[in-house]
Amino acid sequence: MAIPARKLPIHLSEMLAIVLRYDADQKHALKTEADKLVPGLLRKSGALTPEQLQLLDDALATGQTLDAIRTDRSYLTDADEGVVDAFRSVAKLMFKVLGGLAAGLPAQDARTWSSRKWAKVLKWKLSEIPEPAAVVRSFDLQQLAAPIVKCRRQAKNEILTERGEAAPDELPRESIWKYAAQKVNHLATIDISPHELERCIARIALNAHPESTPISRHLAPLQIEGFTEILIGKLWEEYPEESEAAGLPLPIPEQRNGIGGRQFGRRKRKRGRGRPAEYDEKLDKRISDAWSTGHYKRYRDLASKMRIEEWEVKTATDRVRHPKKNTGATE
Repeated sequence: MAIPARKLPIHLSEMLAIVLRYDADQKHALKTEADKLVPGLLRKSGALTPEQLQLLDDALATGQTLDAIRTDRSYLTDADEGVVDAFRSVAKLMFKVLGGLAAGLPAQDARTWSSRKWAKVLKWKLSEIPEPAAVVRSFDLQQLAAPIVKCRRQAKNEILTERGEAAPDELPRESIWKYAAQKVNHLATIDISPHELERCIARIALNAHPESTPISRHLAPLQIEGFTEILIGKLWEEYPEESEAAGLPLPIPEQRNGIGGRQFGRRKRKRGRGRPAEYDEKLDKRISDAWSTGHYKRYRDLASKMRIEEWEVKTATDRVRHPKKNTGATE
């Protein structure tokens, strides 16, 4: 059941947090569904040996997830806190030997070495050598990582194709979050990576973000200039189902239809003589506030940023400075 759409106004960072949270939930749900198909795809792929398939089945039977299998470090399970770092370092060296990457050290023989033998070969303290059998098992499980990732990607594409969200042999459509992030980055005055923006918005949503950072300072003027309304309109145009499910506010609160026809940031001019043209006081204030920041040298610069006409900037700032001229009030 869709979450009821909220109404404007809404801050840009809050709106982006809604989109990011929805996107993360969708990715998690798709991954969970895909992981149910991965074991079967691995068996059909022929990429695993019978021994690896048995190892996979045994690990799944104990309740390990595919991600836990890919990054298995069960050799640390019973380790004392004081030797954990040493165990990690030594295990990396043992993995190199087990993988045949250490010249002069036979990988197959190393699988049966005792702790004492490992300590002698690696010139390491015996007390800092993790249980060899556990390291061998972790090494074997981590060899399943690449096949798991490949089959997981295949499973996701099959699910999306079945849903009609992707065509066979084609990349799936980019997510609503990635689309929104691209729009924000397009107007960025600094170099912002998608990961940096995602981390910033996630921390803002948790109230764990510093008050002023380069990214938050970039978002602030976009909010003032009405970019939030523009972006919400584009999201409803391009991702209507996702926007509704996420609970994004409607660009026009009174109706859902006709979103694509609205020009955000513009007012309708009333032609003819007599009564003055209609205007939006809130939009006038937003334009005036943006102009007052001093970031723009000319009206045309702000107009280009807000995607409106130059004359609209001038008349809006005039109306805010001289409100009595708009009402026809007298002294």
